[in-house]
Amino acid sequence: MSAALAIDVADLTRRFGTFIAVDGITFNVRAGEVFGFLGANGAGKTTAIRMLTGLLAPSSGRATWPDTTWPARPSRSSATSAT
Repeated sequence: MSAALAIDVADLTRRFGTFIAVDGITFNVRAGEVFGFLGANGAGKTTAIRMLTGLLAPSSGRATWPDTTWPARPSRSSATSAT
């Protein structure tokens, strides 16, 4: 039997004006699993972690932990940016 999901992320996106820092990432981490982000400088790793820890609101998408779902909500910067 496989372990329960500890983190479930679907279509998580973050925009800064017209710049897309994180473009629709989707992944899940099972309980007890070791997971890491790998990517080039500027790939959006830090922005993704900031969204997952609640320091930065996603532009769209969702992240779910056991008993908690964080639906995306527009951030102040994306809500006020002209595109």
